[in-house]
Amino acid sequence: MSGLESKSPPERQSKLTTKQLKELAAYIEQFSQSETGGRLQVSHIQQFLSDKFAVTYQISNVYRLMHELGFSWITSRSKHPKASQSAQDEFKKIPN
Repeated sequence: MSGLESKSPPERQSKLTTKQLKELAAYIEQFSQSETGGRLQVSHIQQFLSDKFAVTYQISNVYRLMHELGFSWITSRSKHPKASQSAQDEFKKIPN
């Protein structure tokens, strides 16, 4: 009867160590806070993984890695480097 119990399949080991995953998370965080604007694309992350750690990941696995690291693949509008927050706040105060 014990042989009939369902067992979870063995998980495949990650190609990256815990330290490397932290470096990847730091890279994503740093790029998302960049003042120069632009978007982080999966191809950027794939290139980073290839250059820095000499590993290759398929696009679906990059999304999985991001999810495991606590990131969401929701894109937002980039900020112009010369944008003024105070000017935007003043504009919002103008009555319609």
